[in-house]
Amino acid sequence: MNDADFPTNLPPVHQKALLGQMGFPGQPIDLDRKTLILRDRRERKSRCTIWPLRHHPALRVIHHPWKQPPDLTDYFLLWHDAPELSVEDSKKGLLLVDGSWRWAEKLSLPLSDIPKRSIQGIRTAYPRSSKLFEDPDGGLATVEALYAAHRILGKDIHGLLDYYHWAEQFLLLNPHLHPNP
Repeated sequence: MNDADFPTNLPPVHQKALLGQMGFPGQPIDLDRKTLILRDRRERKSRCTIWPLRHHPALRVIHHPWKQPPDLTDYFLLWHDAPELSVEDSKKGLLLVDGSWRWAEKLSLPLSDIPKRSIQGIRTAYPRSSKLFEDPDGGLATVEALYAAHRILGKDIHGLLDYYHWAEQFLLLNPHLHPNP
């Protein structure tokens, strides 16, 4: 990537993250306990709430199917029907599945051995539109789940809702998650 190709319209924190990701092809990525997001390649980028955050320094987006699975030792999967997430989980890495609920079950099948945690009592602001599949109760948009999990775990939440169209409504529905209570 040369200077002419560098995206200057990104916030400075994202520009730094992009610069930090420029390495040699094939070089192993040190996950360093970043939050991992397993993104379904079939998910449309225009509807994806995580896509604008793909260069955020606290995140690593990996695509399904992956060529080589990452080391998920000491990670847990955020899932809708699991024991509740708590601050005690903050020493482990966080893994989220990003895709429609229709595909999320299939994407999570290879992750069946990973411990799971859930977020309870948070309301989504994302307008659901599936007429074929029922979303689980308490189902959140990926960016909402990411933000809530980072807030609960005491991780950095800076910039996570910057590109989310329904951020203000989400925080109004969930005032206990507001960054400035």
